[in-house]
Amino acid sequence: MTIRYFKAAGGGQKNDLAERTLMKINSEFGARVEPFTLHLPQPELLAGVWMICRESLLVGSVRRNLKEAVATTVSVINRCPYCVDAHGIMILGASGKSYSEAITAGTYDAIDDKDVRNAVEWAAATRSPGSSILADPPFSPDEAPEYIGTAVCFHYINRMVTILLGPTPLPFGKGALKRVAMRMARSVYTKSHVSRLNCSLARHFPGILAGQTLLRA
Repeated sequence: MTIRYFKAAGGGQKNDLAERTLMKINSEFGARVEPFTLHLPQPELLAGVWMICRESLLVGSVRRNLKEAVATTVSVINRCPYCVDAHGIMILGASGKSYSEAITAGTYDAIDDKDVRNAVEWAAATRSPGSSILADPPFSPDEAPEYIGTAVCFHYINRMVTILLGPTPLPFGKGALKRVAMRMARSVYTKSHVSRLNCSLARHFPGILAGQTLLRA
């Protein structure tokens, strides 16, 4: 897929930080997907976005499908169909169930997993500061960095993707062919087995460590 409006600077020269980050994305996320690679013109931004996504979405004690539900729901309220499709695939891969249609339609009662439903309801309120569920969230203080980090990450990524990418990562945008494509695509994105903090990149971003500490306080 073509990234719109700009090209990488530097005359095609390789950047060590960008190359190491891309290697990590490929090995730990499963593919060098455009929501990351659109940041290539600024390697430090690429590495920072990858670390925030990695440390909130990919690792930790919270079930992956719950965090994918957060990512999908945030993408719905931000009207980012590309990310809705991408993380609908991830939910399918993580849980074996497709919740993206219920999330998109706002029919949360159709979600049979109570924990997923609670995560969706919380994420749907993240643009409504006065919502009661934000004051009394469905997760513990220890789980908060993963939930909140995932939500914040996708509130940013959705905006970049909406401007710079197309409407979907799939070859078909709707109907039965889209559902088939989603089920085929989930095999590409396997469950991640990665350890917490990627120290080879962390030295570039000490603020991420400080942020994790604050969220856990």
